Amino acid sequence: MDSKTQNKRIFYRALQGIDLFVPCMAESDEALTLEVVRSDSGELFVPAFFTKKSAKEHFADKTLAEYTFPQLREIVMKLPKQIRGIVIEPFEKEIVIDKARFAEYDTFTKDMKLPPLPALSQVSGSVIFHISA
Repeated sequence: MDSKTQNKRIFYRALQGIDLFVPCMAESDEALTLEVVRSDSGELFVPAFFTKKSAKEHFADKTLAEYTFPQLREIVMKLPKQIRGIVIEPFEKEIVIDKARFAEYDTFTKDMKLPPLPALSQVSGSVIFHISA
């Protein structure tokens, strides 16, 4: 395995066990409204943060829900195609994981046990911020 492939493996396996804070509002047990951010090129992403502290400057604490990366991945996959993926730490590190990279994530984590997924049947989003690249 070359070093680039090994680095991807380490990165995606690390994501497997990470909890992220996501700005959203639960409308019911089965409906959730996610905030989204828009890149300079107009693409929409679900923002996620490693800590509540890093999100507080932009989002109210009460709107931050905690999800594991696998849970958030499943939620994002249910969103319309115009939502391109997830951006972790969108106002600082800007770690972009688009839906196309979810296949890579699946490949590198396929033998790992997944946590239970939320039972959300309806997920929607709203644009609130603009990210500069």
